[in-house]
Amino acid sequence: MNILDNIVIGIFATFYAMMEFVKYLLHKPRPKGTPWPILIICRWRGHKDGVFWYDMNGLEPDLHCKNCGEDLS
Repeated sequence: MNILDNIVIGIFATFYAMMEFVKYLLHKPRPKGTPWPILIICRWRGHKDGVFWYDMNGLEPDLHCKNCGEDLS
């Protein structure tokens, strides 16, 4: 393969990775009461603020995001 083939393959691979990331940001399941902009920003940041580790009874991990409420388990 020559250099031009490598460049074209790199462009397509980058485009495919970007499309997969956008698909992750916009996939349908979302918690009730969470607006789309908040959810997209939280997913973009990688759920930076972390999760709730315990439910109200304290018996098992909850693993829902603190900001958007998405289930991260």
